[in-house]
Amino acid sequence: FLFDSKPASDYANTIVSDAMDTTVALGCRAIKVLNIWMWIVHKLNTMVDECKNPTKDLNNMGMIDEAAALWEGSQLFAMAESNGPLFGHSQVGGMTYLNRKIVDRFVKAQDIVSGNQNLCTNEDTHNLRIVVKETVSFMTAVLIQELIESMLKDSTTIKEKIEEAELMAFAVLPHIATCGHQAVYRQLYDILITDGFDEAKLGDVITQLQSNYNCLGLTCKDIGRSINDSSEHPECLENLDIAGYSPVNVTKTNMLAKLDLDAVAIHQLMVMDQHEVAKRIYM
Repeated sequence: FLFDSKPASDYANTIVSDAMDTTVALGCRAIKVLNIWMWIVHKLNTMVDECKNPTKDLNNMGMIDEAAALWEGSQLFAMAESNGPLFGHSQVGGMTYLNRKIVDRFVKAQDIVSGNQNLCTNEDTHNLRIVVKETVSFMTAVLIQELIESMLKDSTTIKEKIEEAELMAFAVLPHIATCGHQAVYRQLYDILITDGFDEAKLGDVITQLQSNYNCLGLTCKDIGRSINDSSEHPECLENLDIAGYSPVNVTKTNMLAKLDLDAVAIHQLMVMDQHEVAKRIYM
Protein backbone atom coordinates (compact mmCIF):
# COMPACT_ATOMS: atom_id res chain seq x y z
CA PHE A 1 0.00 0.00 0.00
CA LEU A 2 1.58 3.28 -1.13
CA PHE A 3 0.97 6.95 -0.42
CA ASP A 4 2.65 9.50 -2.68
CA SER A 5 4.77 6.62 -4.09
CA LYS A 6 6.07 5.82 -0.60
CA PRO A 7 5.10 3.12 1.94
CA ALA A 8 1.96 3.92 3.92
CA SER A 9 4.02 3.55 7.10
CA ASP A 10 5.77 6.79 6.04
CA TYR A 11 2.42 8.62 5.70
CA ALA A 12 3.03 11.26 8.38
CA ASN A 13 6.71 11.70 7.54
CA THR A 14 5.89 12.20 3.85
CA ILE A 15 3.33 14.92 4.60
CA VAL A 16 5.55 16.64 7.18
CA SER A 17 8.48 16.68 4.72
CA ASP A 18 6.29 18.24 2.02
CA ALA A 19 4.91 20.77 4.53
CA MET A 20 8.44 21.70 5.62
CA ASP A 21 9.29 22.38 1.99
CA THR A 22 6.34 24.79 1.87
CA THR A 23 6.97 26.78 5.08
CA VAL A 24 8.57 26.02 8.44
CA ALA A 25 5.35 27.07 10.19
CA LEU A 26 3.27 24.60 8.18
CA GLY A 27 5.84 21.89 8.80
CA CYS A 28 5.74 22.43 12.57
CA ARG A 29 1.96 22.35 12.44
CA ALA A 30 2.10 19.06 10.52
CA ILE A 31 4.35 17.50 13.18
CA LYS A 32 1.80 18.45 15.82
CA VAL A 33 -1.36 17.15 14.14
CA LEU A 34 0.21 14.04 12.57
CA ASN A 35 3.39 12.71 14.21
CA ILE A 36 2.65 13.69 17.81
CA TRP A 37 -1.09 12.95 17.58
CA MET A 38 -0.34 9.48 16.20
CA TRP A 39 2.38 8.83 18.80
CA ILE A 40 -0.09 9.57 21.60
CA VAL A 41 -2.51 7.03 20.13
CA HIS A 42 0.36 4.54 19.84
CA LYS A 43 1.20 5.01 23.54
CA LEU A 44 -2.42 4.44 24.55
CA ASN A 45 -2.78 1.28 22.46
CA THR A 46 0.55 -0.05 23.72
CA MET A 47 -0.73 0.47 27.25
CA VAL A 48 -3.71 -1.79 26.49
CA ASP A 49 -1.58 -4.48 24.86
CA GLU A 50 0.94 -4.60 27.68
CA CYS A 51 -1.63 -4.51 30.45
CA LYS A 52 -3.09 -7.80 29.26
CA ASN A 53 0.33 -9.46 29.00
CA PRO A 54 1.61 -10.35 32.51
CA THR A 55 4.93 -11.69 31.20
CA LYS A 56 6.28 -8.23 30.49
CA ASP A 57 7.95 -5.72 32.80
CA LEU A 58 5.02 -3.35 32.76
CA ASN A 59 5.18 0.41 32.99
CA ASN A 60 1.67 1.35 31.94
CA MET A 61 1.45 4.27 34.33
CA GLY A 62 4.38 5.71 32.40
CA MET A 63 2.50 5.15 29.13
CA ILE A 64 -0.47 7.16 30.39
CA ASP A 65 1.78 9.88 31.81
CA GLU A 66 3.60 10.18 28.49
CA ALA A 67 0.35 10.37 26.53
CA ALA A 68 -0.99 13.09 28.83
CA ALA A 69 2.28 15.02 28.74
CA LEU A 70 2.44 14.85 24.94
CA TRP A 71 -1.16 16.02 24.60
CA GLU A 72 -0.53 19.11 26.71
CA GLY A 73 3.09 19.79 25.79
CA SER A 74 2.62 19.47 22.02
CA GLN A 75 0.08 22.32 21.97
CA LEU A 76 -2.73 19.99 20.92
CA PHE A 77 -4.26 20.90 24.27
CA ALA A 78 -3.86 24.59 23.36
CA MET A 79 -5.46 23.94 19.96
CA ALA A 80 -8.56 22.55 21.67
CA GLU A 81 -8.61 25.46 24.12
CA SER A 82 -8.41 27.97 21.27
CA ASN A 83 -11.08 26.38 19.08
CA GLY A 84 -13.49 25.36 21.85
CA PRO A 85 -15.09 28.80 22.38
CA LEU A 86 -15.37 29.26 18.60
CA PHE A 87 -17.51 26.11 18.45
CA GLY A 88 -19.74 27.02 21.37
CA HIS A 89 -17.87 24.97 23.98
CA SER A 90 -17.68 26.41 27.46
CA GLN A 91 -15.10 25.74 30.16
CA VAL A 92 -15.62 22.56 32.19
CA GLY A 93 -13.46 22.22 35.29
CA GLY A 94 -10.87 24.73 34.12
CA MET A 95 -10.58 23.58 30.50
CA THR A 96 -12.68 23.49 27.36
CA TYR A 97 -15.17 20.68 26.70
CA LEU A 98 -13.00 18.42 24.51
CA ASN A 99 -9.92 18.73 26.71
CA ARG A 100 -12.08 17.86 29.71
CA LYS A 101 -13.33 14.73 27.94
CA ILE A 102 -9.78 13.67 27.02
CA VAL A 103 -8.20 14.37 30.40
CA ASP A 104 -11.04 12.59 32.22
CA ARG A 105 -10.28 9.48 30.17
CA PHE A 106 -6.57 9.71 30.92
CA VAL A 107 -7.56 9.66 34.59
CA LYS A 108 -9.99 6.77 34.05
CA ALA A 109 -7.29 4.72 32.29
CA GLN A 110 -4.91 5.49 35.13
CA ASP A 111 -7.47 4.25 37.66
CA ILE A 112 -7.97 0.97 35.79
CA VAL A 113 -4.24 0.27 35.54
CA SER A 114 -3.25 1.38 39.04
CA GLY A 115 -6.14 -0.53 40.62
CA ASN A 116 -4.74 -3.78 39.24
CA GLN A 117 -0.99 -3.24 39.75
CA ASN A 118 -0.54 -2.97 35.98
CA LEU A 119 -1.90 -6.50 35.43
CA CYS A 120 -5.32 -6.37 33.79
CA THR A 121 -7.99 -9.02 33.80
CA ASN A 122 -9.93 -9.61 30.58
CA GLU A 123 -12.63 -7.26 31.87
CA ASP A 124 -10.03 -4.61 32.71
CA THR A 125 -8.54 -4.91 29.24
CA HIS A 126 -12.00 -4.58 27.67
CA ASN A 127 -12.78 -1.48 29.74
CA LEU A 128 -9.36 0.01 29.04
CA ARG A 129 -9.77 -0.50 25.30
CA ILE A 130 -13.13 1.31 25.39
CA VAL A 131 -11.53 4.22 27.28
CA VAL A 132 -8.78 4.42 24.65
CA LYS A 133 -11.30 4.35 21.78
CA GLU A 134 -13.26 7.16 23.43
CA THR A 135 -10.07 9.16 23.96
CA VAL A 136 -9.10 8.77 20.31
CA SER A 137 -12.61 9.88 19.26
CA PHE A 138 -12.31 13.12 21.23
CA MET A 139 -8.76 13.66 19.96
CA THR A 140 -10.16 13.28 16.43
CA ALA A 141 -12.83 15.87 17.26
CA VAL A 142 -10.05 18.38 17.96
CA LEU A 143 -8.63 17.72 14.48
CA ILE A 144 -12.07 18.09 12.88
CA GLN A 145 -12.60 21.46 14.59
CA GLU A 146 -9.19 22.59 13.35
CA LEU A 147 -10.00 21.44 9.80
CA ILE A 148 -13.25 23.39 9.80
CA GLU A 149 -11.62 26.48 11.30
CA SER A 150 -8.77 26.32 8.76
CA MET A 151 -11.39 26.69 6.03
CA LEU A 152 -13.02 29.67 7.78
CA LYS A 153 -10.05 31.85 8.78
CA ASP A 154 -10.09 35.37 7.38
CA SER A 155 -6.60 36.17 8.66
CA THR A 156 -4.84 34.06 6.04
CA THR A 157 -4.33 34.42 2.30
CA ILE A 158 -6.16 32.12 -0.11
CA LYS A 159 -2.91 30.21 -0.69
CA GLU A 160 -2.34 29.74 3.05
CA LYS A 161 -5.96 28.68 3.56
CA ILE A 162 -5.65 26.04 0.85
CA GLU A 163 -2.38 24.76 2.36
CA GLU A 164 -3.77 24.58 5.91
CA ALA A 165 -7.03 22.95 4.79
CA GLU A 166 -5.01 20.36 2.82
CA LEU A 167 -2.82 19.59 5.85
CA MET A 168 -5.79 19.15 8.18
CA ALA A 169 -7.52 17.02 5.54
CA PHE A 170 -4.51 14.70 5.58
CA ALA A 171 -4.97 14.46 9.36
CA VAL A 172 -8.75 13.89 9.34
CA LEU A 173 -9.64 11.97 6.17
CA PRO A 174 -7.95 8.66 7.12
CA HIS A 175 -10.45 8.46 9.98
CA ILE A 176 -13.28 8.80 7.46
CA ALA A 177 -11.72 5.97 5.48
CA THR A 178 -11.82 3.70 8.56
CA CYS A 179 -15.61 4.10 8.50
CA GLY A 180 -15.60 2.26 5.19
CA HIS A 181 -17.12 5.26 3.41
CA GLN A 182 -14.76 5.30 0.45
CA ALA A 183 -17.05 7.46 -1.70
CA VAL A 184 -17.17 10.18 0.96
CA TYR A 185 -13.43 9.89 1.53
CA ARG A 186 -12.74 10.23 -2.19
CA GLN A 187 -15.08 13.21 -2.55
CA LEU A 188 -13.51 15.08 0.37
CA TYR A 189 -10.01 14.16 -0.82
CA ASP A 190 -10.72 15.68 -4.23
CA ILE A 191 -12.24 18.86 -2.75
CA LEU A 192 -9.61 19.49 -0.10
CA ILE A 193 -6.44 18.02 -1.58
CA THR A 194 -6.58 17.18 -5.30
CA ASP A 195 -8.42 20.33 -6.43
CA GLY A 196 -7.48 22.65 -3.56
CA PHE A 197 -10.12 23.95 -1.18
CA ASP A 198 -12.78 26.20 -2.70
CA GLU A 199 -14.85 28.28 -0.25
CA ALA A 200 -17.94 27.66 -2.37
CA LYS A 201 -17.79 24.01 -1.28
CA LEU A 202 -17.51 24.68 2.46
CA GLY A 203 -21.11 23.66 3.15
CA ASP A 204 -20.66 20.38 1.25
CA VAL A 205 -17.49 19.56 3.22
CA ILE A 206 -19.10 20.22 6.60
CA THR A 207 -22.21 18.21 5.66
CA GLN A 208 -20.06 15.21 4.70
CA LEU A 209 -18.05 15.50 7.91
CA GLN A 210 -21.23 15.63 9.99
CA SER A 211 -22.52 12.45 8.32
CA ASN A 212 -19.52 10.59 9.78
CA TYR A 213 -19.62 11.88 13.37
CA ASN A 214 -21.55 8.86 14.66
CA CYS A 215 -19.14 6.42 13.00
CA LEU A 216 -16.23 8.24 14.62
CA GLY A 217 -17.83 7.91 18.06
CA LEU A 218 -18.84 11.57 18.16
CA THR A 219 -21.99 13.66 18.42
CA CYS A 220 -22.93 17.03 16.98
CA LYS A 221 -22.32 18.53 20.43
CA ASP A 222 -18.79 17.13 20.53
CA ILE A 223 -17.87 19.24 17.49
CA GLY A 224 -20.30 22.16 17.67
CA ARG A 225 -20.75 24.80 14.97
CA SER A 226 -18.16 27.52 14.48
CA ILE A 227 -19.32 31.07 15.10
CA ASN A 228 -17.44 31.92 11.88
CA ASP A 229 -19.50 29.48 9.81
CA SER A 230 -22.07 31.33 7.71
CA SER A 231 -22.25 28.72 4.95
CA GLU A 232 -25.50 27.07 3.96
CA HIS A 233 -25.69 23.45 5.01
CA PRO A 234 -28.19 21.31 6.93
CA GLU A 235 -28.13 21.59 10.70
CA CYS A 236 -26.16 18.81 12.34
CA LEU A 237 -28.64 16.26 13.66
CA GLU A 238 -28.02 13.07 15.57
CA ASN A 239 -29.04 10.01 13.58
CA LEU A 240 -28.42 6.90 15.63
CA ASP A 241 -31.03 4.74 13.92
CA ILE A 242 -29.91 1.47 12.36
CA ALA A 243 -31.54 0.84 8.98
CA GLY A 244 -34.64 2.69 10.18
CA TYR A 245 -34.73 0.93 13.56
CA SER A 246 -34.54 3.15 16.65
CA PRO A 247 -32.71 1.23 19.41
CA VAL A 248 -33.75 1.55 23.05
CA ASN A 249 -30.14 1.59 24.30
CA VAL A 250 -28.55 3.80 21.65
CA THR A 251 -24.99 3.74 22.98
CA LYS A 252 -24.76 -0.02 23.50
CA THR A 253 -26.53 -0.95 20.27
CA ASN A 254 -24.48 1.39 18.08
CA MET A 255 -21.28 0.03 19.61
CA LEU A 256 -22.28 -3.47 18.51
CA ALA A 257 -23.33 -2.17 15.10
CA LYS A 258 -19.80 -0.85 14.56
CA LEU A 259 -18.22 -4.29 14.68
CA ASP A 260 -18.02 -4.14 10.90
CA LEU A 261 -15.64 -1.19 11.27
CA ASP A 262 -13.20 -3.51 13.03
CA ALA A 263 -13.45 -5.80 10.01
CA VAL A 264 -12.63 -2.83 7.74
CA ALA A 265 -9.64 -1.92 9.90
CA ILE A 266 -8.42 -5.52 9.92
CA HIS A 267 -8.66 -5.67 6.13
CA GLN A 268 -6.73 -2.39 5.74
CA LEU A 269 -3.98 -3.58 8.09
CA MET A 270 -3.70 -6.95 6.34
CA VAL A 271 -3.21 -5.17 3.01
CA MET A 272 -0.33 -3.26 4.65
CA ASP A 273 1.11 -6.56 6.01
CA GLN A 274 0.49 -5.35 9.56
CA HIS A 275 -0.71 -8.79 10.64
CA GLU A 276 0.17 -8.46 14.32
CA VAL A 277 -1.77 -5.20 14.69
CA ALA A 278 -4.74 -6.72 12.85
CA LYS A 279 -4.65 -9.68 15.23
CA ARG A 280 -4.86 -7.34 18.23
CA ILE A 281 -8.10 -5.86 16.90
CA TYR A 282 -9.52 -9.32 16.31
CA MET A 283 -8.54 -10.60 19.75
